[in-house]
Amino acid sequence: MKIYSGANTGYAERMTGVRMLDDPVQRTAIYSLLLNIFLVGAKLVLSELSGSLSLRADAIHSMVDVLASLALIVGLVISTRKSENFPYGLYKVENVVSVAISILLFLSAYEIVMAALRGEQIFLAYSGWQLLAVMALVPIPFIFGRYQIRIGERFGSPSMIADGAQHQADVLTHQLYS
Repeated sequence: MKIYSGANTGYAERMTGVRMLDDPVQRTAIYSLLLNIFLVGAKLVLSELSGSLSLRADAIHSMVDVLASLALIVGLVISTRKSENFPYGLYKVENVVSVAISILLFLSAYEIVMAALRGEQIFLAYSGWQLLAVMALVPIPFIFGRYQIRIGERFGSPSMIADGAQHQADVLTHQLYS
């Protein structure tokens, strides 16, 4: 695998014409989508089994992450397309996608601050298996977010870096819901 560097070439300029699954950034974006779909399903199942409304709310929050992953994939695909008007490709689209993902990150931060300021916590008794299942879900987005940031930095993809930061921030919102 070639490591790309250089300030003059961005991800989209280098990856024009590369098949989606052959491109490590686009492949990681697909993994991001699959991970978010898995997290939505796991949180919905856990909320049904436990009766936890907070897990259901967290699953709904994760559905927004699915939309962010879809936006990431679409942005990456569009950014590598070339046309007569844009012979170097539409690489600026990736910057727009990274701004949109950053806005989601700021909304997550706002959500954290508002939940902390409200201070409305109701403590429910959870069984051991429920706590273990929720605890098992917590590190997954953080670890994957670190991986995304590394891939984004390695290949010069600002939207991948933004999505990785958003995954890491999800760990904080998950803790608020759980």
